[in-house]
Amino acid sequence: MKLFIIGFMSSGKSLVGKTLAGMLQCDFIDTDKWIEKDRKKSINEIFKTKGESYFRQLEQGQIKNLKSQENGVIATGGGTPCHLNTLELMKNMGQVVYLKTDKKVLFERIKQERSNRPLIKDIPLKDLVKYIEKEMNYREPFYSKANLIIEATNLTPEKICQEIIANCY
Repeated sequence: MKLFIIGFMSSGKSLVGKTLAGMLQCDFIDTDKWIEKDRKKSINEIFKTKGESYFRQLEQGQIKNLKSQENGVIATGGGTPCHLNTLELMKNMGQVVYLKTDKKVLFERIKQERSNRPLIKDIPLKDLVKYIEKEMNYREPFYSKANLIIEATNLTPEKICQEIIANCY
């Protein structure tokens, strides 16, 4: 089975995905890293030179490329399920798990890594909370359509993985 992990940036998708793939002894794919390797450019460079719309098309293309893969754990970008009906594509291919994380926790994590995040790198720190709230309000209706929603704020990656295994396998 393919399992897609979705959630806001810095919600722990990649860390949980790697941990879960290790527990299940299957492949792990981080769509952002995959795109960077495939395009030989950072996500920041892709956004800067080609724009967000182009990047979203790349994301969807990467998800479509997984159709023939039998199983694996796939950590998506935070916006992936919100564009081009990609959420429905993922749900048709496997299970989708949403790591729901508190906005305050996200803010603390995100502010440390702003320079690596193309959508927020130019947002002043004082406006970051408003940005997170606005984006979460937009994305939550997409995220909430996941097959499984895990309140991940106070859980370790291992506990999250145990919950995923108990509910999806």
